[in-house]
Amino acid sequence: MKRDPWYKRVLQLSFGEITLRKARYNTDCKPCFQLAKVPELKLPNGKYTPQGYFDTLITSAVYSPPDRAAIFIVAVNEKTGKLVGFVAGERAVGKLAILWMIVTSPKHRRCGIGKALIEAFEEECNREYIVLYAPMFNKATVEFYKSVGYDYGTEVVEFGKVRRLK
Repeated sequence: MKRDPWYKRVLQLSFGEITLRKARYNTDCKPCFQLAKVPELKLPNGKYTPQGYFDTLITSAVYSPPDRAAIFIVAVNEKTGKLVGFVAGERAVGKLAILWMIVTSPKHRRCGIGKALIEAFEEECNREYIVLYAPMFNKATVEFYKSVGYDYGTEVVEFGKVRRLK
């Protein structure tokens, strides 16, 4: 079976090796859920994305055909065996892919893991256009995306509506 070129990419960092690999359902759902509990990903209701979301995404990425829509890649610290980051998204129709979420643990930021995850996602999705959403108020996130070659969209128009619920 042919493996993707990044299937087990290893980054040599000052604190040790980080391996990028495809997510595994039996071991990665709960750690991804825990890792995503960072202030940048808090939902408007003050809660975090439920674990079921990660279960569904990883299931889709793991058990779908090789040209599957879902993509879920994790970064693992080889010294500790712990997940330190992940990226999740999907191939959409035509030339489009959607990057849903990228997370790097706060103590492992600014050392190249996020950039490596983005590159792995881009290689795996193999699409001409990649769309992602970032809140404008989160300057660090916006600057990160700019630093890895993303810019404000020109191919897709985002619409939004805030409703006041009683």
